[in-house]
Amino acid sequence: MASDTTNTQFDNASIIKRANIYFDGKCVSHTVLLGDGTRKTLGVCAAERYVIQMDGVNVVE
Repeated sequence: MASDTTNTQFDNASIIKRANIYFDGKCVSHTVLLGDGTRKTLGVCAAERYVIQMDGVNVVE
């Protein structure tokens, strides 16, 4: 699956208010629900070095 990196904004989107908080609050992510039903995650991390272990495949856009 190819990533579409040409989008600069997501229209008709809802944000789930509950945050996922990691690394003592240095990384925070929210779920974004797009109008077509697509589910994405938007995350922000403080500038630092992190080791993140994940189950499965994750695509970073």
